[in-house]
Amino acid sequence: MIMKWLSLFFITLLFISGCSVLSSKPYPIYYQLNPEISFQPNFNIEGKSLFIAKPRAAVGFDSSHQVYIKNIHQLEHYRNSQWIAPPAELLLPLLVRYLEGSGAFNAVWAEGSSPVMGEWRLDTELLRLQQEFFSVPSQVRLQLRWQLLDLRKQQIVDIQYVDVLIPAPSEDALGGVQATHEAVTVALTQLSDALATIANRANLSTK
Repeated sequence: MIMKWLSLFFITLLFISGCSVLSSKPYPIYYQLNPEISFQPNFNIEGKSLFIAKPRAAVGFDSSHQVYIKNIHQLEHYRNSQWIAPPAELLLPLLVRYLEGSGAFNAVWAEGSSPVMGEWRLDTELLRLQQEFFSVPSQVRLQLRWQLLDLRKQQIVDIQYVDVLIPAPSEDALGGVQATHEAVTVALTQLSDALATIANRANLSTK
């Protein structure tokens, strides 16, 4: 009888311990990519219409994982922190907002929102988005490649690269998120300014 009660005691203890381990497992934290945007849409009735294709992502950066790197060529990701969707996907509405506010186009469409293609098409590729622990503080690197196409002439207007490096305010996932928001702001500002310059030059040449 004593052995039976001891057996039940240990079984109960193991069950409680197992429940405790399961309940203490941390849940994933999901982060949005939504840097503050204060400007409003500003269209140029004499400008080109722009179609923005869904951004692509290089292999290794095409998931919702929050990537970091401590050793060159070795990508890792936080176990309990990730983006609500792949970052390339999250860039699309931000590209629309920035380019709507540039004042260089008469209309801006995102792929999937309208069957109209526009006069120009913007293709973007997320080449790299990672928190780099090669220094203190760590830094977030954001690399974009973009290509502007003239759909009527079927030719490339321009191709450029954006490479942004922003220090993280803390050495963890949250610090990486905060630095990413700033990196996205800088990168999309550079992209928007470059496209506005090209569009305004084209607008002047047609007058």
